[in-house]
Amino acid sequence: MFSHAVLLVLGAVADVYLLTKLSHTAVLLGLAWLALGIVHLCVLTRGLGQEPPELHPEETSREETPVTAR
Repeated sequence: MFSHAVLLVLGAVADVYLLTKLSHTAVLLGLAWLALGIVHLCVLTRGLGQEPPELHPEETSREETPVTAR
């Protein structure tokens, strides 16, 4: 249990360190993208009143996925 907490703290420290190295533009774009995602979630769940839709990628058959030529 203790090792999990240590790894969690080390990961958080690494994230904060990397975030401090980003330019202000990158941080603003990331925050805008996060805000857009939250708005999208609120629209999908009608104000967080419903469960979000589940994603089941394994149900997609190969016929439905277009194949791109190389």
